[in-house]
Amino acid sequence: MKLDSILAYQDVDMRLYALEKEVSGSDASKLVAKYRELMKEYSGGLIRSNAEMDEAVKLAKRQADELAALEAKIDDMAHINIEDAGIEELELYEKEAQKLAAEADAFKRTMDENEAQMKKILQNFDEKVKQCAVCKKKLDEANAAFKQLIDSKGEEVTAIKRRLAEIKKDVPEDVMELYIKRRNGKKMPAFVPLNPEFKACRCGVKLLDNALKKLQNPGDVVECQSCGRLVYIK
Repeated sequence: MKLDSILAYQDVDMRLYALEKEVSGSDASKLVAKYRELMKEYSGGLIRSNAEMDEAVKLAKRQADELAALEAKIDDMAHINIEDAGIEELELYEKEAQKLAAEADAFKRTMDENEAQMKKILQNFDEKVKQCAVCKKKLDEANAAFKQLIDSKGEEVTAIKRRLAEIKKDVPEDVMELYIKRRNGKKMPAFVPLNPEFKACRCGVKLLDNALKKLQNPGDVVECQSCGRLVYIK
């Protein structure tokens, strides 16, 4: 019977689904997810540190060029002959010299600050590298434990899948397509009988007329437009 095969497939698949939930909800699976997320976080930190260091290096280059230009101006002023200069000229010279010297000092302070920031970035980078190394080791251990768990279920899973393949031969293709669609959505498909009195699914919603027209013989299946359950008639 077509209906018997459909319900038998669901019954066997429930065992496979339970195993999948057991594995995905295991401590090993949670540890893998945890350390993958941490690796993502630490790797992102390394990328950000690299970008910050690139910007700091570019800034240091600009500052060095501007400081060199200022020092060149100061050097040029040092070679100006002011022996015959008047008082006003001397005052202007002194003000300009003081201005250039102040700008040079300000640039040096800014460069010192940038250098300190670069050291901080490098320190942070080194810390992230260490964190990545520790996390990678933990992730490898978690992956090994997770693989061991999966391997321990291997024979049982193989037997279930073999049985599903046998039953599948007697399940109509259109029904199997509906079933797999729900299954691939990470939800266990549920076959439920049509409520003949209200022409409704178990959720209480009446099926659409075009869906009801497809339910003519035992084993015919449609998807409830409301809850997604797979409705059949006995």
